[in-house]
Amino acid sequence: MASALCATLRDLKDAAVTPDIALQALSEKFLGSEPIEKELEKTMEILKLYALYGEASNLYSVLDESDIIKLATTYAKDSPLLKQFGQIIYYGFYDLTGTQLDFFRAVSSEYNTTLFFPAVKGNTNYKFASDFFDTHIIGYTKDTQYVTTKAENMPSQLNTYVINTSGTWDEAWFVAKETLRLVESGYKFTDIGVAGRSIDTPLSIFEAVFRENLIPYSSSSREHISQYPITKTVYKLLSLIINNFRRRTVIDVINARFFKYDKKDLSTSWDILSKDLGIIKDADEWLKKLSPFRENGYTVNKDNKVSQVISGKEVSALYEVISALRDDIAQIPHTGSWAELSDKIGYLIKTHIKDDGDILPQILSIIKSYSTFDIVNSSTTLDKFLKQLLAQLEEARVENNHTNINGVELLDAMSSRGLSFKILFIIDLNEKVFPRFILEDAFLRDRIRSRLSFTLGNKLSEKLKGYEEEQLLFQLLTDSASDKLYLLYQRSDSEGKVNIPSLYISDMLRNAITIPRRLSDKLQQLSPTFLTRKESSIYATLKQKNDDTHIKELGFDIDAFRISSSVNHHSQEAPGLTAYDGKVGKIQDYLSQVSGKGFSPTSLETFATCPFKYFSEKILQLSETIEPETIDEPPPYILGREIHKIMEQFYRGLDKTDTQQIYEKLNTVYQNVFSEFEDAYPIAYPLLWEARKLKISKIIKDFIKSDVENIHNSNFIPKYFEMESSVKFKDIKLHGYIDRIDIKKNKNIVEFKVIDYKSGSSKGVKGKTTTNIKRGGLLQLPIYLLLAKAYIESNLGKKEPINVIPIEATCYYLSERDKDDNVVSKGINYDAFLEIEDCLYKLLQTISTYIHKGIFFIKPQEHGYCKYCNSSNICHKGYPPASKKARLSEEAKTFRNILHGDDTDE
Repeated sequence: MASALCATLRDLKDAAVTPDIALQALSEKFLGSEPIEKELEKTMEILKLYALYGEASNLYSVLDESDIIKLATTYAKDSPLLKQFGQIIYYGFYDLTGTQLDFFRAVSSEYNTTLFFPAVKGNTNYKFASDFFDTHIIGYTKDTQYVTTKAENMPSQLNTYVINTSGTWDEAWFVAKETLRLVESGYKFTDIGVAGRSIDTPLSIFEAVFRENLIPYSSSSREHISQYPITKTVYKLLSLIINNFRRRTVIDVINARFFKYDKKDLSTSWDILSKDLGIIKDADEWLKKLSPFRENGYTVNKDNKVSQVISGKEVSALYEVISALRDDIAQIPHTGSWAELSDKIGYLIKTHIKDDGDILPQILSIIKSYSTFDIVNSSTTLDKFLKQLLAQLEEARVENNHTNINGVELLDAMSSRGLSFKILFIIDLNEKVFPRFILEDAFLRDRIRSRLSFTLGNKLSEKLKGYEEEQLLFQLLTDSASDKLYLLYQRSDSEGKVNIPSLYISDMLRNAITIPRRLSDKLQQLSPTFLTRKESSIYATLKQKNDDTHIKELGFDIDAFRISSSVNHHSQEAPGLTAYDGKVGKIQDYLSQVSGKGFSPTSLETFATCPFKYFSEKILQLSETIEPETIDEPPPYILGREIHKIMEQFYRGLDKTDTQQIYEKLNTVYQNVFSEFEDAYPIAYPLLWEARKLKISKIIKDFIKSDVENIHNSNFIPKYFEMESSVKFKDIKLHGYIDRIDIKKNKNIVEFKVIDYKSGSSKGVKGKTTTNIKRGGLLQLPIYLLLAKAYIESNLGKKEPINVIPIEATCYYLSERDKDDNVVSKGINYDAFLEIEDCLYKLLQTISTYIHKGIFFIKPQEHGYCKYCNSSNICHKGYPPASKKARLSEEAKTFRNILHGDDTDE
């Protein structure tokens, strides 16, 4: 809103509108009965604001470009510089602002002036320029001549080609390859130009492609300073002040190559150290959590195993860096003059960022320039200063390094006016790009602009006439090519989204040449002479020229290339599953571990879900890295762990006390568990955490209320909690941790129930429990019955002979309620277990066999678990040959038959 309003005020000033006269014209209805009342009121408010803007500029002696032009207009008549010329020549414009037009008239009325102006009689494409000439120029001329020139040797008809591509990279690729072909045929690089309505957006891609293809180029555009890595480092350093040392930002700054720190070898572990300590933000939190480990170092544990040891020297180094940054930032006042803040921030950057000799001096110069704002306002806040500075760093541009190179010219439409080329590529000929998308000024509509111009005599441009200017620019571009003209539009962007071609080429689309999207298809159409090293490698692969001599000449690693070729061969051509499809063979170390301890029900469920998921999580031990600062609240698995602690401490030693005492015990347990948790785990958003605790409290209370009642009525007493057990199910060894076992003992007969708590959802569990078990789900229920029976027999059976009778195993989904408002549960009684015992054994035996043989194929399910799988990023499910091979393999078919082959009880 502010920038749009500033643009409107700038237009009024460029048109040299006098606010008092314009307000008088509006109030006395010199503009006619129009505009309507609301438009009139808005225009008057804009003009009043414009008047205040002028007064403020005069008060602080602030001059902008239009003020400079006005001063030049005043002194034009007596200018010693202009008086020494016999003739003044004007060229290179087709439109002027009001102040520029006044200056032109001042010069041309006093001095012998010749104007070269682009206008072609009867050509509607030149209407924008012709209207300006007829309205503002021709009345001041003594003589007008229409001259049409024709360059020597220009062909009678321009060779025009329409090309469609998919995305900017494809455009750049085609231009580069066609440029090489044209140079090969005799043209020079300097004969060729590439122009677009704006070159800023595609510039970086064109530069990268041109460099890769060794094409010299020059450019009219200046790169954004924000594209440089050192600017990003400065930006993040200053962001530390705003975001209070947020962990990710701190790590990015201190690991950047421009950060001043001599002992970079000590910084390799800082990221994992800060993650494992659960640091989120705040310099004091950093120092508090690092301090205890400065002498003896820190040990990173994963799955109860030591995964990395970080020395005290490394921890101390990080402590010192954070401390230095904190102290230097603390020296910057929250409020001060622009000059003071400019000096302090400049000092911070020079202290901690290495001088690259190029970009950093420009950044420091921008910061230093803020001192001049003291003329307007001598005091500002640090927050305001930084927001203004960071916004400017996003928009600032650097001096161009490619302006004096003899090569292909990369130009925008405005810069290319008046230039000529033998070959011209016009890129980005799509709707809303060329022509650009133009809207009326929301504050000063075109009809108001038109009436102000007509009544007051000022030149106030109408916005929608910009479409006529776009047409003129396109015509000027096409006229600048003498031999060949290439008109390029994108049929789609790089992601495949359809784009609309420009209306300027709508009549030529039927003859458009389509550039394939796939690189392999592009290379098939191209002479090997014009290929880059990377493309030559791909081309050689496509042509099956994989001999060592060819690869070595390209400078590639022969062994790496052979491995890559082997992967492609096995993925697409080799019959059956191979090592590249997950059939990796025996993994002896892992098998020794499993043989000793046995399979857990969770790991077996993981294999049944997807064998490759089991391989990545259990064997490779890959897991998703969690950034502490990105977590709004503790993840579900951690909350589940704390809920289990609450349940264990509450039920341990529970007797038949009254309800009040039960709730008092629950509250005590609840407070103790979460108090310990809060001391050990970072809480990013305390308010969200308090809300989550209230929800957990309600979930637990609702469950315990009904569960305690069931305990009292059934005489089953909670006896064992979070206990580990092992058992052999025929020849398969199993182990696991059971949340709770309730027992009822009558002499030597011991009956038991297994209780399992789930903090997650039951949405993935549908249909009968027995069906889910046979399909590899809910395996905890039958396996826990086996484990619990073995555990009770081992413990109680030592004292006296007992008869252990399993009753049932039940999973309670604590956060879910059924239609009767009861906790959702899934269970199996022992009789049902006996009915599916053979099916269960067959499933577990197959899983065990596959694990021992090292068979871990992918088992994709696009609309199911794949969406939530942490291994999806390394899975080949998105590669059709691998996915198809896994689906059609004998191993996968056998496994599917076991999981789904005899679901007769659905």
